[in-house]
Amino acid sequence: MPEAKKHHGIEALGDFPVLGWYTVFVLVLAEFITFPQMANMSFMIYGGYSPTVISCGDVTFTNNTSSDHCNAVAAVVSKTNCIPELTAQFESVAMEFGRYCDGMIDVKTSISIQMFGVLLGAVTFGQLSDHFGRRKILFICSVGMFAFDLAASYASSLNGFTALMLGAMFFSGGSSAIGHVFLMESVPKKDRVWSILIVSYSPNYILLAIVAYFLPNWRLLMRVMSFASIPTMLLLWAAYESPRWLVQRGALTEAKQTYETIEKLNGSLSVERQQILNQLIEKEVVALEERRSGKRHYIYHLFYTWDLVLYTAVLSFSLLITSMVVYSLMFNMEKLSGSLYLNNVILGCIRYSFNLLASVTDLKFPCIGRKFMHKFAVFWVAGPLLSVFIIKYFGFALPTLSNILTLVGMAMCSQLFVVVLVGSSELFPTPIRNTASSFQQIFTRVGSVISPHFFHLTNFWPGAPYIFMVGVMLLNGASFWLCIPETKGTPMKDHMPPKHHRIWRRGKDGNRELDGIDLVSDDVTKPLTVV
Repeated sequence: MPEAKKHHGIEALGDFPVLGWYTVFVLVLAEFITFPQMANMSFMIYGGYSPTVISCGDVTFTNNTSSDHCNAVAAVVSKTNCIPELTAQFESVAMEFGRYCDGMIDVKTSISIQMFGVLLGAVTFGQLSDHFGRRKILFICSVGMFAFDLAASYASSLNGFTALMLGAMFFSGGSSAIGHVFLMESVPKKDRVWSILIVSYSPNYILLAIVAYFLPNWRLLMRVMSFASIPTMLLLWAAYESPRWLVQRGALTEAKQTYETIEKLNGSLSVERQQILNQLIEKEVVALEERRSGKRHYIYHLFYTWDLVLYTAVLSFSLLITSMVVYSLMFNMEKLSGSLYLNNVILGCIRYSFNLLASVTDLKFPCIGRKFMHKFAVFWVAGPLLSVFIIKYFGFALPTLSNILTLVGMAMCSQLFVVVLVGSSELFPTPIRNTASSFQQIFTRVGSVISPHFFHLTNFWPGAPYIFMVGVMLLNGASFWLCIPETKGTPMKDHMPPKHHRIWRRGKDGNRELDGIDLVSDDVTKPLTVV
């Protein structure tokens, strides 16, 4: 790789990193972090796949797609006490533990419980990573996924499986909340979007589908997922802590040493850049002296200013809606015709194609920012789902077209996740960046908890689930467009807003207080008058 170009006009540490060999290492590490967490999040596409009853005793069921199929099975079982013979494209948890027809409610409940574990993990480990570092907590999450995935592969009942997967998803939630922040803090500003799009769930859907095709048994697939965490642990051991996190914690000497080591690995070390780094570190020393060193920040700091309140609410709502839509479709993929594996490969290919296109667009067209990408993705999701609603409502026999439209709409949801994740990293300052991500992940996981039962709850007339998705998706787009500022090209913020911007603790006469000093002027561009 050629030596990275020298950067001029560097005003903050967020502008300092360059693209180099260490960036490549971080992208490889990010992929190994992503696959185990994505596999856990998506496992129940296969593990929860609904089996079909083909016979029971002497009775054979030939029309397995009819709406009264389950009623016919129930009638035969109640009359003869026969044991149904099940078949499925994948030897799922549902199939092994005899869950079919109405019994699939137990499987959907299991998925909801597992997703609740993701919610808890995102909150817990996101907060811990702000205090103890991204790298250490990611390592702990990888160890947890390895242990619980392996234990779950030996479960002897659906309840036991659910309990062990709750543990695995707890650590997966932590990994998903921290992983993208670690990546965002380790790559140059201009490379944020394409890096998170290239290293994403999309290609891993294809990889997981291939593994599931050759190992069509839930226990074997879980063991592959477990052992996939081992190289992640090794790479994390070799990686460096996020230097931006070190700066935020006040460990400036260690941060400077880390930056210099990364510079050497990238081939960008020079006298000029070392001088620039020294100047930036000196600025951080001054900044640290002006504020309380090592102050801890918590979830309530997301509501420190009115702007932060608005950003937190809108981004959380966007993730809630996107998660509910995509996981509702994903965990009900048995409703699609054709091969389970092929449908997931197609989904991964479409998602990755969208990712590559979005990456090129972000690099080549500076005028196309986060807000435009979000609006475009919202309409791209809503359009196909509206078309599926029309097909379902009027009873058109177009299963292939319905499949394609559903997969296209589902695939574009990945862009909504990316825009929100990147936008959140650019909007929130370093001290609460991961806390913000973790808080927002709560709503992502609430959406995923609701999603397994979504079709059951909204299917009161043909096409209702799809038209409901269209409505909430358009509401998502409108709130983002109206309330979130454009952040493309902006430097990542390293410090909290000044105290006179906060919305609580006003003085007795209504003036805002700053460490016990009344501030007469609200204009931060003018000198403050002490009275």
